[in-house]
Amino acid sequence: MHFSMETLQFAIHEDWSICSFSPEARKQFYADLNRDPPPSRSKWNLRELLGRTEPAWLSDLPKSAGTLLQGDRIFLPWDVSRKAHGMGWSVYALPCGRDLFSITLTPTMCPSGEAKLAENSLSFDGAGIQEVVRELFLRTQQQEARFQFFVRHLPGAHFKQDTSYRFTLINSALEELLGNEPLRELSEEGQWLDWVHPNDHEELLRNLKRCKSANLPSSCRFRLLLPDGDRVLHLMELRIPVRGIDGSLNGYEGLWLDLTREELAQQHLQHSAWKDSLAQISGSLSHDFNNMLTGLVSLSELMMMDLKETDEHYEIASLIKSTTNQAKELSGRIISLNREERGRPQMCNLAELVSAQLDLIRIVLPKDTTIKLDIPEEEFPVRMDMVSLRRILVNFATNARDVLEYKGTVELKIRKVDFSTYDCSCLVSNHCQRKGEAVEFVFADNGPGIPPEIISRIFGAYFSTKDCTTSSGSGLGLYCLTQFARDNHFDYGVRTQMGEGTEMVLIFPLLCEDDEPTGESEEELNLNGSFAEPPVALYGVSNSATNAVLAGLRRQGIEICELSDETDLKDWVEKQTEVPRTLLMAFAYHDHKRARRTCESLELDAPGLQAILSLQGLDPEHFSDLIGEKFDSLMMANAKPSANVKKIVTHLNPAAS
Repeated sequence: MHFSMETLQFAIHEDWSICSFSPEARKQFYADLNRDPPPSRSKWNLRELLGRTEPAWLSDLPKSAGTLLQGDRIFLPWDVSRKAHGMGWSVYALPCGRDLFSITLTPTMCPSGEAKLAENSLSFDGAGIQEVVRELFLRTQQQEARFQFFVRHLPGAHFKQDTSYRFTLINSALEELLGNEPLRELSEEGQWLDWVHPNDHEELLRNLKRCKSANLPSSCRFRLLLPDGDRVLHLMELRIPVRGIDGSLNGYEGLWLDLTREELAQQHLQHSAWKDSLAQISGSLSHDFNNMLTGLVSLSELMMMDLKETDEHYEIASLIKSTTNQAKELSGRIISLNREERGRPQMCNLAELVSAQLDLIRIVLPKDTTIKLDIPEEEFPVRMDMVSLRRILVNFATNARDVLEYKGTVELKIRKVDFSTYDCSCLVSNHCQRKGEAVEFVFADNGPGIPPEIISRIFGAYFSTKDCTTSSGSGLGLYCLTQFARDNHFDYGVRTQMGEGTEMVLIFPLLCEDDEPTGESEEELNLNGSFAEPPVALYGVSNSATNAVLAGLRRQGIEICELSDETDLKDWVEKQTEVPRTLLMAFAYHDHKRARRTCESLELDAPGLQAILSLQGLDPEHFSDLIGEKFDSLMMANAKPSANVKKIVTHLNPAAS
């Protein structure tokens, strides 16, 4: 039989029955496909056609076409006796819908023939040029089919986007990842960029810009807040720019890998690592506490031996003994420290926080360790989660304990620094704005130091230099520090020298007393009764920023009108009055679809009307064209509530300025 050198395409069902085929396939199986199928079948069967060509192939072809998706390619040699070094068809399958598959038969050489193909491709003599070109073309077809096979088996969701980042291809994997409601919004021209977590939006935009201007693939990690509820996806994106022959950008191809389970598992591991450290502390505390209680029990027993049971002091001593025994049983409950939850960042004095943790540090460190303090007697106001700082100090102490020699030394130092003159070369993170004054905290030990070749790896997950036979280090202590730094907006680093010791460095922006949002204005006025009706209206879901502002307005006697729906909102806006008014509109991330539509539908240019927009979880860049055109200002979550209160009061009552 003559075999075609063209690629053959078939569309088949699960049972191999043929739905359609390419012209090349018709030429190859002309005798069969140009006549009616046998009476026992309504359609031709591809597996039977291949079996009629070479019965030996039936042993390699599964009875169900869907089985092809679970394995590698199948090679059908044209000459069965020369299977090891001959030509044949490579069979590839792709799913095209429910119970429908695309089958590709690509002419190719078996692996042992690749050396001959490479040798011929270097010989461009006139007699063999056609054969070489044909072989190279077949090899290209083979690699393309392999690529499609690999893409189909890649983990994650493959997608295609145009130059505006709109999806042009949504496959079943992406449907399963996102869900029905988000897909419905995407089909209605929804912007998936609005779903990106605000803290990750800037990094994602930088990655998109980098991918747009370069010819190389790029990757980044971000969180996606899906609009169908409280679902959060932790994704890793691999993005490749697709360019035309002239170099112009035609779109993007990419892959989303769902790392949500890994992220949750990582959080559980961090919590377990913290519990491991607390278990060591709890054991020492329980031991010392039980020693004291044992002394009380012995003392009460001595008193009872010298007293008669009829003596009133005997009853008192007996009560002391009984109560002390109960206390010994309760001492084991110190393990409740393991259930300590992370708190919220707040303004606090770093010197007081560090001093309060000395008992914990002493328990972790060896008994012969000398602890030195270099903490000035002044306040160092920073914004910090106290629970996170406690865990950081315990992790530092645990690492120092494992490297300190006999009669080692640990020193805790705090000082003020100025970022304009501070040497930031020791810092390995960039989570805080490096301007103005800052507070540097140093946890130093006189251990052997850290080898230069591993300094860049010590803050990575699961990295540990400890031998499991002598220590139970999890490799997550310093990695937890990276998470705390990101959440609390401080930077960290390390200074070390072999044989001299190591300094773990934390640096926090120095805050002033008025940097802590309190929701109170500097000067409160009593404007109660100054307005015939509420001059301030709130539309939307109030958030932490607006709550503080509204509380400040109410303290000054200003009533607030809460608008429940868009009809009430438009009626309030269209109401004509000579009295100045303020409209406060607040939207959260799950309101992204209606937020833009509602803002654009309003006419906010009435004289005396002040319009302020507050966003929580939404990217302000998507509303930047409305600021100045419709809205007078944007209320940021990190702004001082007192400043916003003063702005509104000044508009409502210019005399208050």
